[in-house]
Amino acid sequence: MPFKRSHFLLIISVLLSLSMACALTGEVAEPPAVEVDLVDLVATAVAETMAAEQAESPPAPATETEAESMSEPDIIFQGISFAFDPSLAESVNAENIPGEGAENPYFGTPDHLRFTFNNFSLADAFQIPVIKIYSVEEFRAVNETAGESLDKLQAVIDSQPVDDEDIIVADLFGAAQYFRSLISYLTFQNGSGVRFITQYGQDASPIGWPDLFYAFQGFTDDGLYYISAIFPINHPTLPHPDDVVMDDPFYDNFMNYLADTQMHLDLQDLDTFVPSMLLLDGVVESILVESQ
Repeated sequence: MPFKRSHFLLIISVLLSLSMACALTGEVAEPPAVEVDLVDLVATAVAETMAAEQAESPPAPATETEAESMSEPDIIFQGISFAFDPSLAESVNAENIPGEGAENPYFGTPDHLRFTFNNFSLADAFQIPVIKIYSVEEFRAVNETAGESLDKLQAVIDSQPVDDEDIIVADLFGAAQYFRSLISYLTFQNGSGVRFITQYGQDASPIGWPDLFYAFQGFTDDGLYYISAIFPINHPTLPHPDDVVMDDPFYDNFMNYLADTQMHLDLQDLDTFVPSMLLLDGVVESILVESQ
């Protein structure tokens, strides 16, 4: 029997409670016979041999100056550095953010570093394009629930399952995760983590802009720092929210809609997203977190 919006809201409430507790030949004609001078034939053979040897030889290594240029980060701030493609954003603001809400076991955050991307290539999205760096020890101290989420997240990164309900955004509170797609395990310069695209919410809503986002959740190799990166993202095959009719059939079939959308996004090439997931992966992989 189809369930109505009230039934769906009950499911979302349950998901939200769990979230709080856990924190997309042709044929070639044969050439005519021609007479070839022996001297020309030998010269041609020698040239072909030299070309083959050059092709097999490895390219000359980059000079020290070239290597430094290729690895030079765009952002350096208090021991944190990374690079980003200029098509993604105009600039990045680096800030020290004071902790808040330490008295609340569900929403407390410690002091942390925040890197906000200005004039991001996908505008007017709900999520702010940002990379945040936290001390794991300090996060545990102010937020017991987040500490539990960090433990589950670390277990996921260590075991690298194809999918797992503990693949979450540990510092995103107050909403339920609808789905996760394109899960992949990435390494950065001194750490590793899990990348995926997802959408969170408190009620049924269309998947895509402005709420869909790319997430990376990871830790430094020494376990001291937790990295949370969020970037708004969209795919051209997803409908504009204004084109989605929010009626009873939409609510009745919302869970099937989520499953179908997840499978659809899993089939899409990374470079067809807006912005390209390849560029976002590049940002993550360039991160270096040095001890504070």
